[in-house]
Amino acid sequence: MKPDELEEGDRVLFGDRKVPLEVDEAGEDRVLVNGPQGGEYVLYTEDDTVLVSSKGDRRYSSLADDLRTTGRWSREGDKWTHTKTGEKVCLERTEAGFWRIETGFSIDQPMYGYRSKEDAETEAKNLLESHPEGV
Repeated sequence: MKPDELEEGDRVLFGDRKVPLEVDEAGEDRVLVNGPQGGEYVLYTEDDTVLVSSKGDRRYSSLADDLRTTGRWSREGDKWTHTKTGEKVCLERTEAGFWRIETGFSIDQPMYGYRSKEDAETEAKNLLESHPEGV
């Protein structure tokens, strides 16, 4: 993927990054992206190579290999759906009154579930943060 294919609002990953950056401004020759803790970066192409640098300082650019969009986890009630993969993560109450996280993939959770919905929700949010590209 090339930076000129990105649009404002896209979330991107590249290289070994684990937390997506959000496209703030998309242009033909460069794309401004924001990091999760306020960092500002520029993605651009030079000689068919995608590079990333801090905003305003191209002297210290580095390779942005494997540039890709990630999608988002959108929430409706107790269910999250990934906008790109369609994967779903749901909170469900068991017959015994505990809460479980239901997914289409295997996760580690207590055998009987979580005592409170808040605990299950916290674990579900941690799961979603660790899988920004879906599963």
